[in-house]
Amino acid sequence: MRNPQPATRNLPLILPLILPLALLRRSLFAGEALFWGTPLLQFVPWQRMAAEMWRAGHLPLWNPLLGCGAPLAANYQTGAFYPLYGLALALPAEVALGWTVALHLALAGLGMYAWARAAGLDRSPALLAGLALEGSGFLIARAGLFPSIAVTFPWIPIWLWRAERLAQSGRLRDGLWLGGALGLGLLAGHAQTAFYGLLLLGAYLAYRPSPLAPRNPQLVLHTTLALLLGLTLAAIQLLPTAELLFLSQRAEGVDREVGLIYSFWPWRLLTLVAPDLFGNPGRGSGYWGYGNYWEDAAYIGLLPLLLAVKAVAGLRRRNPWRNATLFWTLVAGCSLLLALGRNNPAFLWLFEHIPTFDWFQAPARWLAMTTVALAALAGVGAQEWRRGRATRRRGALGVVFGLAAVLGGLTASHLIPGIPSSFGPATVRAGLTLAATGGVALWRTRGDRKDRPYEWWWVAVGLVWIDLLVFGWGLVPSVDRALYIGRSSTGAALAANPVVERTFWPAEGHPEPGYALKFSRYFRFDTFGPRDLAFWRSLRETLLPNLGMLDGVPSANNFEPLQVGRYADVVRATDGAPALLRAMGVTHLVTATAEAETHVTALPDPLGRAWVVPTARLVPPEEMLATLADPSFDPATEVLLEAPPTLNSQPAISNPQSAIRNSLPPSLHDTPNRVTIRAVLDRPGYLVVADTWYPGWEALVDGEEAPLLRANHTFRAVYLEAGEHVVEMVYRPRSVRAGGMLSLASLAGLAAGLLLTRRRENPV
Repeated sequence: MRNPQPATRNLPLILPLILPLALLRRSLFAGEALFWGTPLLQFVPWQRMAAEMWRAGHLPLWNPLLGCGAPLAANYQTGAFYPLYGLALALPAEVALGWTVALHLALAGLGMYAWARAAGLDRSPALLAGLALEGSGFLIARAGLFPSIAVTFPWIPIWLWRAERLAQSGRLRDGLWLGGALGLGLLAGHAQTAFYGLLLLGAYLAYRPSPLAPRNPQLVLHTTLALLLGLTLAAIQLLPTAELLFLSQRAEGVDREVGLIYSFWPWRLLTLVAPDLFGNPGRGSGYWGYGNYWEDAAYIGLLPLLLAVKAVAGLRRRNPWRNATLFWTLVAGCSLLLALGRNNPAFLWLFEHIPTFDWFQAPARWLAMTTVALAALAGVGAQEWRRGRATRRRGALGVVFGLAAVLGGLTASHLIPGIPSSFGPATVRAGLTLAATGGVALWRTRGDRKDRPYEWWWVAVGLVWIDLLVFGWGLVPSVDRALYIGRSSTGAALAANPVVERTFWPAEGHPEPGYALKFSRYFRFDTFGPRDLAFWRSLRETLLPNLGMLDGVPSANNFEPLQVGRYADVVRATDGAPALLRAMGVTHLVTATAEAETHVTALPDPLGRAWVVPTARLVPPEEMLATLADPSFDPATEVLLEAPPTLNSQPAISNPQSAIRNSLPPSLHDTPNRVTIRAVLDRPGYLVVADTWYPGWEALVDGEEAPLLRANHTFRAVYLEAGEHVVEMVYRPRSVRAGGMLSLASLAGLAAGLLLTRRRENPV
């Protein structure tokens, strides 16, 4: 296969760049923004807060607005240290998010193209593989809904590219580049996708035979160095996240029911050919299949799928790509079986008995590996696409069967009463694509014309591009950016009320607060809903977690994947013991009707976030939560401690029948990673702060270090003598300091290594 003419050498770079611009056109050029689901409830609020803290000269370490206070940077999906989220420093967070996702879609295609070229594929087959990955259902269906997946997944093909270069050369320099890519991918913010990517990378390096291995024993050393370099580059993120994980509600793994949710529905295999067979939430037909649309989306384009099948069929004969084909076939098959989750008895056994399988939910996300494997097989199949009678026959059959499918789809509703309305249009679309694919195959048999070399290849690539564009059209929902601008009326009223210190949305027995309202009215799985701004502004009025962050309203709720375990214990206990809300610093309850009419109710006699009690009671850790929820416990008169404070003098530790609360309530002021409290005590006592106790918080009383006590199961307390005091609580986590030093040292080592190896390879 001859190389394209020099004038067309850069054409492979154009289509992967244009595709995300087309799919995200509204959020990039029409004054709209990503919003559906997690962008509105998580990512834009997180990244807006992190950007504001960076601009103010502070590390984005702590979030005082959620969950009675929660780690911000340690929350892996925030991506607080990921350089490519830096657009939020210059642009509004909602605008930056759209451009960041578009950039990473292009990176996915270009990364797969780079791997394919490094592996030996010609330009056009490599481009086809890149487009199949970039426009895949796994990536596009999540692009507007799960930004952390969309920005992590593209690093997998980039890792494979750098690993291929390292395997071919065995050079230290290529090991350094692989380490740098690993570090960036691990900072991108989705642990599950990164973990699957690391598994794939390890399998690739272990399986791929390197011709240099016999005479380059340093290859294994350079590979190990790359992995260590990647881990240490990302240490500033990984160490705080590991600390949070071990203290979180997921420390023992995810619950079985939660972990197996969103297992791949076997009938969705049909959507590899007809992606909208069961409907589409971004189109009028809606989605009516099992679960939701995006978790099981696996489409890579019809022509790439057929080429992948062709590559697998080629295993019967020996060819230069046989080993690679066998590897990618095994990856595709094994990962697809794992994606079945609860529908695969073997996976159920693995989940119960093998570590790591119970770390994550949504087994369908094993499709990440399936998608990469199918894209690679498509490239191999395209490389081996030969002219001949078989190709002509298959092309003709594609045209015939495609047109037959079109006819069947057009008449299906008339011939089969009660057939689902999505079957006909999906069959018509699949038939048209199949017929066009057959036409390309017929064109292929004519050979390369000397006056227009590779013309048929551009037709094939163009067909794949159009197919994936049509597939992804409407799958990246957006709405007017005004949704993010200003405060909601509810938020403005709460912010103007000096009595409001912390709100709470009760779960009322549901899996999460506002569950019915969220999933029956707004975030329905069958449709993305109307594009009417007023409809979505009504959602902001409800202050569902974590919408209050956009209004600057503190909430005791926390809609984050990792939550401090003890805090989560207390929140769950509020269903049976609503009096716990006083100990959580809650002053107002927020609820909404099924029509999203929001109600705010003030709690009687709230304590606020900080108060003083004269006495403490020692309670064993295993009895703490039950004692806290006991109706006889009054947080206004005593504090529950697990261990006695190490003080020279202290108030009596007892269980009083009554006690007098200090007449002057403390005043509290938040600044980034710091809380300052002024308190006046007429006798010794304990200052109780209804903020989450977490490693890294330190207490200063009048400028002197003081013990910070874990109080009331998950909150903080400081012992104070009588008199006027200034208490500062400062968040200085050792995990961030240690991780930061490791990351800086690793970054310096990477830069020095690249400079030295460049000089060695290019001496002056």
